[in-house]
Amino acid sequence: MMYSSSGILTNTFTHEIQRLGTDFGSRMQHLNVAVKRIIKPEQYDGDEDFNPFKMISDYKEADELLSSWISVVMDGLASSSFNKQLTLAQEKLKIYHSDLFSIFIANYNID
Repeated sequence: MMYSSSGILTNTFTHEIQRLGTDFGSRMQHLNVAVKRIIKPEQYDGDEDFNPFKMISDYKEADELLSSWISVVMDGLASSSFNKQLTLAQEKLKIYHSDLFSIFIANYNID
């Protein structure tokens, strides 16, 4: 049940998660261009802890990591990543005829 719920939830938000991955790849570049219109990197003479260009660079690295992580997760969820094969129930149920499983069924009164 838990896996089913996770799958439904992930499938519901797939497009939003993919959009986030795309945004992570470019949002710091857009912010960098916007800040450069206001002040050039060589003109900044404030406290280094508040240097917007250093902060953007740090955030860009984190965004790239998140973007690549989202890509890995989303690629794993792609339908092409699942092997499809015809499975006969009789083959899978052979375990029910084994001696060990018969003992298990008898111990727990399972019909």
